[in-house]
Amino acid sequence: MDDIVIVAGKKKDFIDAGKASGISEGWVMCYEDYDAYLSWLGADKLRHAVAKTKVGEFIGCCMCLNMDDMAFVAMYYVRPKYRGKGIGERLFKTALPTSLMQKKNVGLHAAPKMSAVYDKVLGFSNYTAWKSDVIQLQEIDITKLKTSLKQLPFTALPKGHCCVKDVSEIQIDKLVAYDESVYKSSRVSFVQNFIAKRRDAKCQIALDEQGSIVGYGCAHLLSNGSPILCPIYCDSDDAFIALITKLLSFYSDQLKKNNNVDLRPASIKTPNITALLEGIAKVVKKGDNSPQFTKFVPDHDADKLYSVADLNVFPQIVVVNYCTDGDFVGSCMSLLFDDMAFVGLYFVLPQYRGRQIGTRLFSSVMTQSVSNANVGLHAGWFFCVAEEMHRTSSSFVALKMSPTYDRILGFSHYAEWTTDIVQISSVQLDKIKCANNTFKVENAHETPFSESFGYERSISKSSREKFFQITSVCRDDAICKAVFTEAGKIIGFGRARLSLIGSLILGPLYCDDDDIFVVLFKSLIESYPDSVWKSTNTLMRSPSAKTSRIRQLLSGAAEITEVSRLQPQFTKFVPEHDISRIYAITDLTVFV
Repeated sequence: MDDIVIVAGKKKDFIDAGKASGISEGWVMCYEDYDAYLSWLGADKLRHAVAKTKVGEFIGCCMCLNMDDMAFVAMYYVRPKYRGKGIGERLFKTALPTSLMQKKNVGLHAAPKMSAVYDKVLGFSNYTAWKSDVIQLQEIDITKLKTSLKQLPFTALPKGHCCVKDVSEIQIDKLVAYDESVYKSSRVSFVQNFIAKRRDAKCQIALDEQGSIVGYGCAHLLSNGSPILCPIYCDSDDAFIALITKLLSFYSDQLKKNNNVDLRPASIKTPNITALLEGIAKVVKKGDNSPQFTKFVPDHDADKLYSVADLNVFPQIVVVNYCTDGDFVGSCMSLLFDDMAFVGLYFVLPQYRGRQIGTRLFSSVMTQSVSNANVGLHAGWFFCVAEEMHRTSSSFVALKMSPTYDRILGFSHYAEWTTDIVQISSVQLDKIKCANNTFKVENAHETPFSESFGYERSISKSSREKFFQITSVCRDDAICKAVFTEAGKIIGFGRARLSLIGSLILGPLYCDDDDIFVVLFKSLIESYPDSVWKSTNTLMRSPSAKTSRIRQLLSGAAEITEVSRLQPQFTKFVPEHDISRIYAITDLTVFV
């Protein structure tokens, strides 16, 4: 990668990183954070390494906040198509050289899928007793919030004596002293520049009847236009309610457009926040991260952490279990959408089964936010041959897990169809014929996103715009096609990508009719070199209602084998969807 250079970063690079990570990872940032970092630390202590091509194309970055008593890694990101080439390692070592890592205790907020790597490979082996939750307050009723403030039986802030003042009205040394009660170290520059003097933020201080500080909180806008409340440090739930009521009053216009507010509390505080806001706002957990350190966990008062100061986040929850020697044992993942949640990648190696590892993994991803949603999963089936089962023909036999999900875990609502894992081999493109040649097939990323998303939503009946954008249309390692009529109406959408073993996976494949499926299937296959689809099998996850029809449509042009079957099951109800247009679902970690 001689054409890749590592340079000192600037604010524009920080913005480029925010935009790129927003597309590929779903991260949401505040671009003004960069100015606040500079004011707080100074340019000499903000280590910002950026990878670019020689023509200036942004590739990735890593930042290190070099504080007096420790260092902290932030905004560590590489664009997907450049991963696996050693660029991330170069960025990390540039931002955090060995000499600095040896000298100081270094910390970071680790996303679940990277936590073990930071621990075993890079030495971030000291964990806090809590995680940094990423939560969103939705459908906030400001009137009820103000009413609850008046009705609270204040403890730290006795009723009638609650006082919230702007930071400009408070002596800075008193605020520094309160911050030290949380962080257990004096952060004068942080309080002055990142909190009190930050021009794009609102900072409010909660006082008791004696005028003593019992909490402070800040708010500013993210790049998507929604407010984020961070940090919020409080002595009590009462002070928290008082502070967020005041802070949200500054963002009435934004809340009218998009009634969502982000917080990043310590996980031990999330239940308090959820209970406090019951009936006032919907509290949705989007994910969590592990604060990890190289030498020791700094002293702090986690009970006051209603929202930490700064964090880069992931929109999904992944839990992976490891042996003590670092070997993979099993995994489980849950994805939380606005209208449902879905469990996937639930697996434990055979030699470790029967030890409650699966139960621990499953419980870890079934957070309160996930459990409160309508939760779905694909329960496994397997294909067995007649001779092995002493039957006269091949058949599908349910694994033991499907009734377990039903009777024990409450996944008692079944889709009327199953998901067949279809293996397609010996494809002969010249024998795939379509009766209608008037369709236009275009690369999806070259067409208006609103067209593709509108079509997807008409089929999935689900509000998952960001998921669809990141995993399909904007995915660097996939090819996405859209089919249009001559009049310009979208009538099909499909995605193809390579598996870890180099075979093709097709899905989703959404089509108005069989002719469109044939056109889309052929277009996606021939987008790859012959060596890919001729030498390996192509996989599709097709609804059982479509499997026989796919076999007929590809008869004489490919061999079709059904290798396994999955049963979609839900805890509350089967979501609405248009099965007639689904020829292949998106993935096994989502419904359709």
